[in-house]
Amino acid sequence: GFAPRERAIITEAAAAGLPEIPPDQASKARRVEFRFESLKRLTLEVGEGPAGYLVVADTELPGWTANIDGVPAPIARANVYQRLVPIPAGTCTVNFRYRTPGLIPGLIISLVAVSVLAWLVVRALRQRRSRHKAADITP
Repeated sequence: GFAPRERAIITEAAAAGLPEIPPDQASKARRVEFRFESLKRLTLEVGEGPAGYLVVADTELPGWTANIDGVPAPIARANVYQRLVPIPAGTCTVNFRYRTPGLIPGLIISLVAVSVLAWLVVRALRQRRSRHKAADITP
């Protein structure tokens, strides 16, 4: 049977960028403590132990990044929808951060669109005024 506390199912595509962990070390449990948790950030302290993988039972979505002790770390999908990161031997701090993909480009496009719309409205009002003034001057 599948034991999620001891094993993780990783697709070949996801595993391609991950370091290989020797089978005798891969199933050794390590203490993990939550230090900070919010919708967009998660900080975990991982206790002493051999190199392995940390599986976070939370949805893996585009926009999540990870770093371990300040160094960027790859994130893979495990167990269909969860986040997995390789962790080094010893103790470490794992930080996850979420940034909505496309947020900045979307904001820029929206600002440009609103600016163009405002310019068109101002232009139309000026043309309307100039037509009214021209109509008032002609006998």
